[in-house]
This record gives sequence, structure tokens and C-alpha cells, in this order.
Amino acid sequence: MDVLSGDLKLRCLSFIAIIVLSLHPSFAGEELERFVIRELKSSRTIEGRLVFEGVDGGIWVEDRAGRLISVPGDEIESREVTSEAFVHFTADELALKLKQEAGPDFEILQTDHYVICSSANSVYTEFCGKLLELVFQEFFEEFAKSRGLSIREPSYKLPIVIFATPKDFGAYASRQHPEVDFSDTPGYYTVRDNQVLLLDLSGDRSMKTVAAIRRKLAEKPLQIATVVHETVHQLCFNSGLQVRMADNPLWLSEGIALWFEQGSSRASLLWSRPGQVSVRHHPVFVQMSRAAALEPTLQSLLNNDRLLQEAATAPAAYAESWALVTWLMKQHREGFDKYLKVISERKPFVRVSAEERTAEFEAAIGKSPDEIEKTLIPFISRLRPAR
Repeated sequence: MDVLSGDLKLRCLSFIAIIVLSLHPSFAGEELERFVIRELKSSRTIEGRLVFEGVDGGIWVEDRAGRLISVPGDEIESREVTSEAFVHFTADELALKLKQEAGPDFEILQTDHYVICSSANSVYTEFCGKLLELVFQEFFEEFAKSRGLSIREPSYKLPIVIFATPKDFGAYASRQHPEVDFSDTPGYYTVRDNQVLLLDLSGDRSMKTVAAIRRKLAEKPLQIATVVHETVHQLCFNSGLQVRMADNPLWLSEGIALWFEQGSSRASLLWSRPGQVSVRHHPVFVQMSRAAALEPTLQSLLNNDRLLQEAATAPAAYAESWALVTWLMKQHREGFDKYLKVISERKPFVRVSAEERTAEFEAAIGKSPDEIEKTLIPFISRLRPAR
């Protein structure tokens, strides 16, 4: 299955919540609150930060592990605003939580910015840890900070869970999101749970050296693309670049991840930097643009997330998303920065209409989608993937 499919399914899931919105919501606070929730035979207590409260009394709470929990108003027995500030779990607390949930076969590896809970080969896990840190560095030092964007490195370590077998991956993913089919899914980032889940596609726990891991993964570029792609989604939603559960345009979420994901067979970690020409999406874009017009049009891509969610239109929509972000990064960075600032100011669970999406984009970029198409097609067609 395509690397994006697992993420695509979770994107659909993550944006379900914005379909029904309250008219006069209240938004996130920074105090630690305590909620007692009524269940069938007992009650449970949730401690966390209130993210959203609707007029019907329903709430979304972020717990200290970073998960967003939805509670209907009629299930709340009591709530208390404590005198404490909300803080995420420490790295050790997060490690304990992940291991409790994953099981005894999992081991913990902590890097500078990640807590990795893995049942895969330890050398493979360490390889992934180094790759994650490289992507983190490139995201903040090259993609974000060099642009002057108002984003921040997270003050807490981010959770990654790696599975040695498809069976274990599927079982954990199904518990997390029982309504989604995870067959043939190599990995995903879940906005709700703020975790990246990865399947070890090497399928070999016997490898003992980095050289062996590298040789194996060089034959499986999908593995590297999955790690990078899903990690970038997580960084976008933990840096302030995008807001969890806001009405984030799907083309932008996927386009940024695609801008990063292309690997490099010559690099020691099989990936070196973002912005390389996609060997998967460039040919698709060139083929679809030979008629000198795009189908779907950029206008429809900006307005309609379903183009990326439906099998019939997803290949073209992903290719266009990659191409548009590439053009914006290379040809219109000032306007793109203005647009990203607008996106970073979104509020959770507030719908943005198709007309508003187009107006925001045109105001920042200074061009209409039709005007962009005329320069986008020849620009992307001239690019050449690295050999």
C-alpha cells in the first residue's frame, strides 16, 4: 500500500470532528483541570488541559500524554480547575505510559527529542532515532526558523511507536482507532493521539549492524519515506505551524510532508534534506499536465479535501499537493510564509468555508489558482528527480 494511505485514513478520521461545530465555543486554557467522567458501571478521572468546550457542554481535553479526549457534556459528573499549570509528561513518564500500553516485548529508546517505544531490532530502532533527529533538525533550522515563522520547538519529547510485525501493528492501531482499516498500512500519525506508529518493513530482527540495516532499507525506500512523512506531520502539529483539530487544508498538510519525504540513496541515513524532487509524484504530475491544464484544478484542490481521501482522485491530488508546495517553496516563499501564518492562527473545531479558503490563499499569494497553474505546470515539468 502507498505510504500515504495509512496517513490518509487517519486524516479522514481526524477531521471528522470539524463537521459538527458549536456556534459559541470556548477554547484552550493552560490550567490543569480535573474531570470526573461517568461510565457504565463506575467513574473515571481525566486530568488535562481544556482544548474546546461547546455550547452543549461537550469538551475536548488534552491529557499529559498529549492525547485529545472527547467527552459528551452529559457524561461529566464534576470538574475542577486546579492551582497547577498544565505540563506534558516528562520523558520518563511518557516512556512508562507507552510501554504499559504497548506490552512487555517493547523497549524504550530516548533521543534528544523523541521517546521511541519499539519491538523492532535495537539497531533498527537506533537507526530510526537518528533519522528522526535529522528530520527534526531540518524542520526547525532549515524549513521553519530560516523563514522567520513564529513556531517553537516542543518543550516535551514526542512519542513514536515501532512494531516488529504487521500483526502487532494492526492490533495496536485497531485499539486506537477501531473504525479504520489498517491492512497494508506502513505507518501513520494520528492527530487525536499525537503519536507516530511505524511498522518495521525490513521484517528482520537478526540484523546486527547499521550497514546491514542500511542495505536492507535501501531496497525499501517506502520505509524511509514513511518515517519522514509521518514525523513531519507530527512536527507540524507540535510546533504551532498547524493546530490540532483545526480546519487545516489537507493539500497543505500532505504537501509539506511530501516536500520532506523523498529519500537519498547516497546519504548515510538514506535521507539528507527536504525539497528533493519526488520520484513518485513528479512523473504523475507531468503526465497529468500534458494537456496544459490540471485535473483536478488547483481551485478544487484548495477547496475540497475529499480529492485526497478518495481512491479515484488521490494520486492526482497528492501529485498536485507536492507540486504546489514545491512551487510555493521555491518561487513564492514570501507569500507562502504569509499563508502559513494564517494557518497557524486557526482555532480548533472552527469550520472554514471553501470560499474563505480560496480568499485566504489568494490574499497571501497574490495570485489566483488559475494564474498559478500557468506557471506551475512548466516549472514542475522542468524539474528532474535525482538519479
